[in-house]
This record gives sequence, structure tokens and C-alpha cells, in this order.
Amino acid sequence: MKIALASLLPTTDLPLVAFLHRRLALPLAHVRGHLAQGSSGTFYTCALYGNDHVQRDSEIRDIVRMFAERNAPLQVWEMEAGQSPQPLEEAHLMNALDAAAGSYQ
Repeated sequence: MKIALASLLPTTDLPLVAFLHRRLALPLAHVRGHLAQGSSGTFYTCALYGNDHVQRDSEIRDIVRMFAERNAPLQVWEMEAGQSPQPLEEAHLMNALDAAAGSYQ
């Protein structure tokens, strides 16, 4: 399963920009530009259930938590090979992460 994250609505929220810059080691201008694009500005993409699953799980949970704290809606996309990205409910993503907890080290 591959996912992508974007802000559902365009935002210039500075604490959110600074958090993503620090947490994901992305340039400030990159983060600011993607958040300003709203749902078309994907700032994070990853494959789940790989060798780096524990790291990706932590990053995703931190991002979801920060967006919730900032009252900023998050757009989650599920991407399957050869198909168009499909919206994925945030709760479904968190359930998938919870179901895999403890299976990866």
C-alpha cells in the first residue's frame, strides 16, 4: 500500500510549515508551497509495510497528530500501481497502522 498526504485546504499555517520542515527534513519553501496548493500539493508519499515501516508509521502518526492540533484537515490518498490515486479516510489509514502495530521492528 502506498499513500500520499496533502493539506485538504490551502494553508499558510506557520507552525505546521515549521513542523513538517523539521520532522521530514524538507526545505521550508517546498513545504510552504505544497501546503498552499491544498489537496493537489502532496508533501508526503510513502509505501507502507516495507523495511522502513516503523519509521513511516511514526512519521504518519506525527503528521496526523499535528494536523489535528492545528485544526487543519488532512487529505490522504491511497495509490495502487496502475490506478489513479483514491481518497482514503484518515480513520482507515490509522486502523491499517494500528493493525500492523507490533508486526514490524
